[in-house]
Amino acid sequence: MRYFEALSRDLVANGYPIVPVRPRSKHPTIISSWRDQSWHPADTKILEDWRRNYPDHGIGLACGRDVVAIDIDAEDAATVAQIHELCRSLLGDTPLIRQGRAPRIALIYRAAEPIISRRLGVLDTIGLGAQLVAYGKHPRSRSAYRWLTTATPANTPLADLPAISNAAIEALYRQVAITVLGKSMLRDRLVLDPVNNTPPLSSITVLLHLLLVRTLFGEARARASAKHILDTKYGDTGTGFCIELVDPDKQLDP
Repeated sequence: MRYFEALSRDLVANGYPIVPVRPRSKHPTIISSWRDQSWHPADTKILEDWRRNYPDHGIGLACGRDVVAIDIDAEDAATVAQIHELCRSLLGDTPLIRQGRAPRIALIYRAAEPIISRRLGVLDTIGLGAQLVAYGKHPRSRSAYRWLTTATPANTPLADLPAISNAAIEALYRQVAITVLGKSMLRDRLVLDPVNNTPPLSSITVLLHLLLVRTLFGEARARASAKHILDTKYGDTGTGFCIELVDPDKQLDP
């Protein structure tokens, strides 16, 4: 199917920031600037250029500012169902449920504020600097991604989805840690995109930098600084950087 040609206009009309994704891949087609879509969604001219140049490419949701995905990557259906129920309880019941390789699912929400990506075992939050494939073929199964209800981004406005915050996601992760993983004590570390064109900064350096900028200059400047780090330091695998919750006694990378 010519996904981008057929569906991109519908997604943009419904409020979703999008990027073209290479066929049978999770990687964005646009190498140098696709992350801009998380901050400034494409205008009509750029969108039409993409439709003309990449008609058979997939469609990714550029996450973080407007839309966020909760990706449940457990291999067993019972764990997926358990985490899904916690998401319903703590974040709201979204109608948009995408599946690539069963039983794994991704839940799509509206971002109440810019959302930082998080990771805890089988649970990922796909936020700023990352994207989720909405339409295309899974690179491993070679089957098309499916939407498990009648609701899809093509027929469901972003404004109709439950809005979630960083605090709500934090609460979800703590609850998953306790009830699913049996862990009550966790700490954060910064995880960087694995593809780097320059030597990576240490996690502590990046966190201190962003905290200092926020303290001295405010949230808007901190967000701009985070965007600059993403644009200039890290590669374009679609991962960006995220906060990972780890055991307190786990040895962290320097």
